[in-house]
Amino acid sequence: MSLYDVHPWDETGLDEVEGVDAGAYRKLTVRVATLDGEVTAWVYIFDGYEGGMPTSWYLNEIASAAAKAGAPDDYVTALRARPTSSGGLPPEPTGADPITDPVPDPTQDPDPA
Repeated sequence: MSLYDVHPWDETGLDEVEGVDAGAYRKLTVRVATLDGEVTAWVYIFDGYEGGMPTSWYLNEIASAAAKAGAPDDYVTALRARPTSSGGLPPEPTGADPITDPVPDPTQDPDPA
């Protein structure tokens, strides 16, 4: 299990992405015992049932976020090795950032020379 320190500015955006406002998830506050003592945290609870495993897309998002946040390599590798509901293992990351890297135009010749 991992706990993340989320800045209050990011909390609202995370709630939106996780579907709290749309009613897809409920956000609960829980107490968590850690090696450093007890802390409060919140979790998102999905009210439906999807088969128990994340999609490969979602698992890749979590693993990429963990890597970007500086999680240990063995943790990120273990995340990427988990099975998914879309069958098999998640795709290997491309290294492309979907926000800053443009999607190639398939109608354009990549090597015009």
